[in-house]
Amino acid sequence: ILKPTDSKQYTDTVGLDCRFAAEWMRNTGLFVGEKIGGQEFFHPEKAVSRGEFLAMVVQALDIPLQDDTAVQLPADAPQWLRPYLAAALRSGLTAGWPDTETGSFMADSPITGAEAAVILQNALDLTATTAALEAEAQEDVPTWAAASLTVLAENGLALSANDPMTRADVAETLYQVS
Repeated sequence: ILKPTDSKQYTDTVGLDCRFAAEWMRNTGLFVGEKIGGQEFFHPEKAVSRGEFLAMVVQALDIPLQDDTAVQLPADAPQWLRPYLAAALRSGLTAGWPDTETGSFMADSPITGAEAAVILQNALDLTATTAALEAEAQEDVPTWAAASLTVLAENGLALSANDPMTRADVAETLYQVS
């Protein structure tokens, strides 16, 4: 049984399923939450942005940060995200995202389960099965993410395609992936 090593715990995760995963994220340095009035807060219902998720995955995979001058990055990528985005592009994490070719990344937009599924399938190098490839016909699932969502579900990780992922969702997902 793994236990968090820090004796301080987030005040707002007591009794929540994400408590251990949130503490795991803090102990690994993926996300440290906020300190307000001397207490630690995770804010489990707060949406995670596309940029935040990408940075967490790059860090979780120990992908070396890249010099962003050698890679053509979307013009709207914030300065703090540029090394993470360059590393993600070079390692193929964002392959299959429709807007990486449009020149816009929308780093501050909440990440959806569909977007996270594509990144995680690329990160885990999971091959799409016949069932996953046939899943593209489902309604309300973006065509470009259907196979990724199905492959992850086949491997025990079900994500909601169109819903923004919260910090609790991301903590649980990244902990399962680890």
